[in-house]
Amino acid sequence: MGQCFLYGNGGSAGWRVAVGLTEPGAPRENMLWVKSDRAGGKYVFAETEPENPSEGLIWFRVSSMGIITRTDVYADGAWAAADAYMYLTGSWVRIAAALVYLIRGGDQCANVTGGWKGVRYYWSASLPGGVPSVTWAEDGVSVTASGTAAGSLLVTEKPIDVTQYGTLLIECESASDQVMCQLSTDTGDLFKAGQAASVSLTAGTASLDLSALSGQYYVGIQPRAQKKAKIRQILLK
Repeated sequence: MGQCFLYGNGGSAGWRVAVGLTEPGAPRENMLWVKSDRAGGKYVFAETEPENPSEGLIWFRVSSMGIITRTDVYADGAWAAADAYMYLTGSWVRIAAALVYLIRGGDQCANVTGGWKGVRYYWSASLPGGVPSVTWAEDGVSVTASGTAAGSLLVTEKPIDVTQYGTLLIECESASDQVMCQLSTDTGDLFKAGQAASVSLTAGTASLDLSALSGQYYVGIQPRAQKKAKIRQILLK
């Protein structure tokens, strides 16, 4: 089962855990609220997946330092991420999110990404790439690569910590062939050198498995020469 820090139910070892879709009444400092209608009264704090979970079990995933990184509820035979909050100094503070958006329509989700920027995709000195044409609208972002063979890159300003997430989902209204979503430890001209994972994009939703990754990565949309795509949303779950 891995390292387990606490296993109990409502209020054992000084913890108070509330469940439900609405904010609990009369909250107390450090109270935990799991926003779910599938959660039961039992919970576990552990680094790795609990063995033989029961229906409604809450799994607070924790780092080796004991920090909650994600909250899941076991329902209908599978773990599903849930939003979790802690009551601190008079208000509910979200400590774990079921979904984190990197693009949501015309929203660049700058609180997470720092915004997005178009840069050249530096393949090599002989194929330096070019800056893309980027248009933001209410229903998403359109990106068209320059005419250079290496193409272009639309990339997050900040790296994203993917440690607590299993999947990156990219919803496209349309996409040419040779358009990729890529993760890299580096940005700018070093993006290609630091690439760690990628998935081809087509019209519809593409999924990139993050289970083997941890740490921080820049997320980029990389169309080759004159290729283009329209992205409706990108999210982590």
